[in-house]
Amino acid sequence: MGRDISLFSDYHTGENSLTNHCGILFKLIYRESPEQFEQLIVSLLPEEAQLRVGPVFTQQEKAKRSIPDLLICQDSFRLYFETKIDAWFHDDQLARHIDALARPSGVNVLFCLSNFEESNPEGKFESLVKEAAKRAVIVQFMSFEDLLEQIRELRLSNTLVETIEEFEQYLDRNALLPRWKHLLDVVNCGKTMDEIKAGAYMCPNRSGPYTHVRARYLGTYQAKSIPSIHEIDALVACSPGALEFQLRWKNNSQSETEIIERARQMTKRINPSHVANLREEGLQIFLLGAEVQTDFRKDTAGGLFGSHRYFRNIAKTLEAANAKDLASKLKGRKWSEFGQ
Repeated sequence: MGRDISLFSDYHTGENSLTNHCGILFKLIYRESPEQFEQLIVSLLPEEAQLRVGPVFTQQEKAKRSIPDLLICQDSFRLYFETKIDAWFHDDQLARHIDALARPSGVNVLFCLSNFEESNPEGKFESLVKEAAKRAVIVQFMSFEDLLEQIRELRLSNTLVETIEEFEQYLDRNALLPRWKHLLDVVNCGKTMDEIKAGAYMCPNRSGPYTHVRARYLGTYQAKSIPSIHEIDALVACSPGALEFQLRWKNNSQSETEIIERARQMTKRINPSHVANLREEGLQIFLLGAEVQTDFRKDTAGGLFGSHRYFRNIAKTLEAANAKDLASKLKGRKWSEFGQ
C-alpha cells in the first residue's frame, strides 16, 4: 500500500524524498486553486491531450435517452510520476507503469521527471513511447526546470510562491537544475594568456580558492576587463607529473578518450608559471572552444580578488544562446549592472 504525500515524511533515500517534495507541491497548488492546478497539468501535456480537473457543470446536456436540466460530471484521468535523480530510466520499469495505466477510457499519462540535460530525452525510448500511444497512454519526459517554468506561470498566493522558491533552492542545492548552462566563470589569467590562446585555462589541482563548479562559459580577466569569452568543452584534472588524467565533466559530445588526449597535449604547452604546479600537485585543465572577443568592464574598485568569480544566471538573464551571443550582449556593459 502506498503512503499519502506528507510534509512529515520519513523517507531516507534521496529519490523518495524528492518524489515526496514534488507531490507536496502539486498538492498545495491543487488545494489553493483547482483551476491553477488544471492549468499546470495541461501545460505539461502535449497539445493533443485534453484534460479537465474537477467537476464540469453543464445545462440541457443531451444524453442517449434523456436531457437532464443540470449535469455535473468529472473527467476520468490518471497521472503517474516516475522521478529520477540521475535521469536513468529503465525500459522494463516504464513498461510496467504503462501496463498499469492502459485502459480504454480517460486520460492516462506517465510523467518521467528528472534533470535532463539532452534536448530530446524521449528519443532513447521512441519505441516504448509509440507502443504506449497505441494503448492510449501518454509518456511525457520533463525536466525539473521545465516544471518550475510552468509553475511560475500560475497565479498563486505570495505564501505559495515563497514555498516554490524554497523548492527551487532545494533542487539547486541538490544539482537537479542545469544552472551550469547559464554560468560564466571569470578567471584571473593575465599572466597565462598564452595557455588561453592555445585552447586551455589551467590552475592548480587543489580545493579552496581553486574549486570550480561546472560552468558553460569562461571569461578571461585582465586589467579590469574581460576581453574574451569561451565555451568550456570539458574540465580534466591531472595528477602530479601528468601521470594520470581524470575527466571531471564535459559539455560537448566529444568522447572521454578524445578529451583526455586534448588535455594531455595541453600539458606540453603550459606557461612556465605552472611547471611547479604540474610537478607537485597536478593541474585542472579547462578545455576551451574558440575565443569570442568582448569588453565586459569591471567598474568597481580594485582588481579581481581571488582566482575567479562567478556570474550566475547571466546567460539566462541576457537570453544568450551561446558564447558569441553572450559576448555581444556583454560588450560595453559594466560589472556593477550585474551586482558585482
